[in-house]
Amino acid sequence: MSRSTTPWAFGLVFISVFAYLAWNNFELPTIFWEETKVTTGKVVDLSLGYSTQGDGYIQSVKYAYSVNGITYYGFKKVGKRFGIQQIGNRVKIQYSGLNPEKRKVEGFYRDFKNSDPDKFHSNEKIGYSEISLVNGIFRFKKFGREGKTVEEFTGEYRVTNDSLIVNSFENNHPIYFFYINFNSGKQLIDSASGMTYQN
Repeated sequence: MSRSTTPWAFGLVFISVFAYLAWNNFELPTIFWEETKVTTGKVVDLSLGYSTQGDGYIQSVKYAYSVNGITYYGFKKVGKRFGIQQIGNRVKIQYSGLNPEKRKVEGFYRDFKNSDPDKFHSNEKIGYSEISLVNGIFRFKKFGREGKTVEEFTGEYRVTNDSLIVNSFENNHPIYFFYINFNSGKQLIDSASGMTYQN
């Protein structure tokens, strides 16, 4: 290679690498050298940020997936390539058979059209607690002094007759609530503690 073509070659390589990273929202690719497996997770949270490509906003997706009874969390910046995501959507994940924390998002399923939450609150001596139900995803947050989060967990829920059953991602013990639907609103009552959450 002559000296005159060397700068052009480096320039083309630089532009190619930059274009690839920009297309992938500047996330480095995950390369597997070991055996991989595929599983399905769920989108559990969403937030908006500004796109590095200068074409508007981009979603930051938090997802959860389980391998051998252990739940792992990951984040993925999602732009035009995957489209707008909703809480509860399934996520196709490739992961390392040796280290399940090493993963790569292969795609999303468009299971839901919105992420409008059904929220419940309880007032306590110090702070309050909030339960959010969105497309089969249960999110609990307990707020203490000055609105600081002191406890939180996420899981999947299902409604059976007058009961709401939650399977937490953090442990394998189900949590049961009485689900009451009045004309004036809804209530969740924790069957273990008796705590009432108003809609």
